[in-house]
Amino acid sequence: MDAMSMSRGLRRGGVSGRTGRGLSSWNLMCRAGKGFGKPKPKAPEEKAASDPPKPVSLGTKPPPPPSFGGGDGSWASEVREQRAYESTSGEAPGDPATPKGPARIPAEQYKKVDENFVQALAFLFVGIFVEGLLVAGSGFLPEDVDNFIVTTVFPAFTPTLGVFLLISVLYGLFKTKIEPE
Repeated sequence: MDAMSMSRGLRRGGVSGRTGRGLSSWNLMCRAGKGFGKPKPKAPEEKAASDPPKPVSLGTKPPPPPSFGGGDGSWASEVREQRAYESTSGEAPGDPATPKGPARIPAEQYKKVDENFVQALAFLFVGIFVEGLLVAGSGFLPEDVDNFIVTTVFPAFTPTLGVFLLISVLYGLFKTKIEPE
């Protein structure tokens, strides 16, 4: 049965030759690709062609920005005043002084703290490396060593990683927020 005779048979309400389905199921299959829900809105160019042009009033001005007093009342003068205020004074009147930039400590103390952070991170790195090797090789070691690794080393592995992460974050904050004098 060719496509033309199949479509003629369906128009007459017949049954399709291949699937044995009637007209109602064929219509359902054909309509399934059209989608469901609300129709999509027209494209902007279609709207512009069908809708009449809207009247434009040329005599209206946008409202001026709010005035906060002082100056000539224009927005530009207020911005200039604010910039001048910020550049001349580092603090607001009545507020405690806020430091600009990173905190400063003596160079000797900065060097000691920096070295201690690096040593702690190096120690933890070696510890994590050794713990990882022990956990990875625990199945190949003798029974008593394997039990020690499973009961002691393996439960301490994740907290050790957490401590390493915490110290590395603190070291990063130290390096960005504190400068030597």
